[in-house]
Amino acid sequence: MRNHLTTVLFLLVWIGFGMVNTAYAEEEMTTSERIQALSIQGAEHFSAGDFQRAADSFEQAYDLEPIPNLLFNIGRCYEQLEEWEKAKDNFQRFLGAPDIDDETRQYAENKVDKMNQHIEEEREAERLAQQKREEEEARRREEEERARAAEEARRRAMEEASNTPAFAAIGAGGGLLVGGVLMGMRANGNAERLDDTTLAYEERVAARNSARTQGLVADAFYVTGAAATAVGVYMLLSSDDFDDEPDMTATTGFSPWFGLDGAGVELHVGF
Repeated sequence: MRNHLTTVLFLLVWIGFGMVNTAYAEEEMTTSERIQALSIQGAEHFSAGDFQRAADSFEQAYDLEPIPNLLFNIGRCYEQLEEWEKAKDNFQRFLGAPDIDDETRQYAENKVDKMNQHIEEEREAERLAQQKREEEEARRREEEERARAAEEARRRAMEEASNTPAFAAIGAGGGLLVGGVLMGMRANGNAERLDDTTLAYEERVAARNSARTQGLVADAFYVTGAAATAVGVYMLLSSDDFDDEPDMTATTGFSPWFGLDGAGVELHVGF
């Protein structure tokens, strides 16, 4: 039925021109002959499967004279090209023409319904595609945000790691200075005992030796504590250099020493 109606419509275009009044002027006949030739050409392109050239031929013919059957043929061409909006427009314009038989009108109306279905399917497919694109974009932004957060966490960890030796040195230096103060107080206490005339000679010698040793240790604590604090402050102030060179590391260490003449603490700092 579908192919039959299409053929009939093509023939209606052709036969209609065979009924042109011979009383028309020569110019009118020439235009009619041109429309007939374009219609035949369009039918041949359609049969050959070249639907775009078929549509062009029928549209050229319709521009010369708005014959409703040409609109139907144009609609069929765009239907084959799956350009549903253009096909629907031409079928609707065809339905607006007068004197269309019921069977052909019903066929054209079914075409319009079919075009509407295709249009809705395309819109739904585009909506789903847009939704997918938005979801992918949201995932991409989320991944970028996670990467930025991870990089920020790594940078902060590196800053904290690079500052740890500095804080350790400052803390150790402060502890040594406090130790020096305490040891100095003990040395002063033993030194004051030397003025006590009630002490035996051996006790006064022991107090003197203790005061001397404790004084030396206190001095060592002061010097080492001050050095450790200074080094820690320097490392803290220059922490930006460690951030620029993440492979750089710093280490600190302390080792006590004792001898016959006194005792002390050695500070070791490595970069």
